[in-house]
Amino acid sequence: MARKPSARVVLNRSKLDELHLALAEGVEEVVRTIVETADPPDATPFGQGLVTQGGWLVYDGPRKVAGGSLVGLQPKKPRGFRVAGTEGITGIAGFGFPARFQETGTVHQPPRPFLWPAAIRVKGVAADIMRTAVRSRLGR
Repeated sequence: MARKPSARVVLNRSKLDELHLALAEGVEEVVRTIVETADPPDATPFGQGLVTQGGWLVYDGPRKVAGGSLVGLQPKKPRGFRVAGTEGITGIAGFGFPARFQETGTVHQPPRPFLWPAAIRVKGVAADIMRTAVRSRLGR
């Protein structure tokens, strides 16, 4: 069950002009597609469901304007994430903490990347995804 966006996200979205909002929605569609097309492994010692809890966030400058996850929760900004500058639209996609060990490996297990290959697959169609989302928003 998806939760409604927070009041702060609604307020931030209301301050954007139509073009910025259309671009932010386009970026959200791209990062959502990355998370949805990723195929995370979820075998037993690796998290039993935690690895499959992917999510995405979109920022316009320092303000969060969108976010969601595969399990319907509102994701939080990762501690290591810094929004560069005060202008521009930034989208991030990722999975919960145990996914790091799958993606990059450990001293005891080789890397089994799943998010990076999904990002590379989506990169080829990102312009089409953005175009569809922007046209949809600006056509209203």
